[in-house]
Amino acid sequence: MDKLTKHQDNEEEQQAIKLRLSRLQTMFHQAPFLLVLLKVLDYENYRIVLANQTAVYISSYPYLEGLLLSEMMTPAEYSQSKPLVQACIDSKASIFDQELEFAYEDTGATFWLSNSVIPILDQRGEVEYIVIVARDITEQKQQASEQTAQYQQLIDQQEEMLEALSTPLLAISDTVLVMPLIGTLDEVRVERMLATLLAGVAQQKPHYLVIDITGVDLIDDDVARALWRAAQAVRLLGVELLVSGVRPEVAQSLVSMQLDLARLSTFATLQAAIAATQRLAHAR
Repeated sequence: MDKLTKHQDNEEEQQAIKLRLSRLQTMFHQAPFLLVLLKVLDYENYRIVLANQTAVYISSYPYLEGLLLSEMMTPAEYSQSKPLVQACIDSKASIFDQELEFAYEDTGATFWLSNSVIPILDQRGEVEYIVIVARDITEQKQQASEQTAQYQQLIDQQEEMLEALSTPLLAISDTVLVMPLIGTLDEVRVERMLATLLAGVAQQKPHYLVIDITGVDLIDDDVARALWRAAQAVRLLGVELLVSGVRPEVAQSLVSMQLDLARLSTFATLQAAIAATQRLAHAR
């Protein structure tokens, strides 16, 4: 009776073990992430012992067990994956969430995996097996890329707004445009100023354009020459340029370049320049 009872107990225990193994196998193969068990042959080579269905699907191979890890990847993919495995062997410790980019062999479409590697040590304390757990993070990467693109677009829009504010063109009458400049005039801003004023002149067709440089920190020879270029450009469009806010040092820069100052109307204040446009308009 005792033997029969023990036999029944052993059968029940074996059935329970089989059931647990079956459940573990089901969980292993149906896991929504990649699971691969590698046998470490040596420091350079690793054979796939187990691979779940997700790993088989991602690899586009009909089977993976028995293959070397290098055989299921392109040389480029293996070159980025191998150091991760070797780092695990060297440290004998788990490494988590290393993002790597791969490509489907049949379509060439790229995808991203977040890879974790977990060592299994033998009795000597050496790495005998390595478990690779990888999650597909392609969608998150795409979303992050889209968010970055949107953020960059917002930055570009803000920069365009700042550019427009840095070189405003104001119509104070049907015949007079004013461009007040503030801060530092570098080469980029000077070119932006020229583009803005030429576009504004072509569109609004004023008789006079006043550039006010009262708030400009420093005007060197390059900026002074740019003002002279602006005067020549707008004159070709039939518009007269007046420059207001001209301080003594600015006038000296213009003189030092031996420009024909008689063709460039300069004024100490914006009010004086606007008043001059009114006098010129009455004299037409």
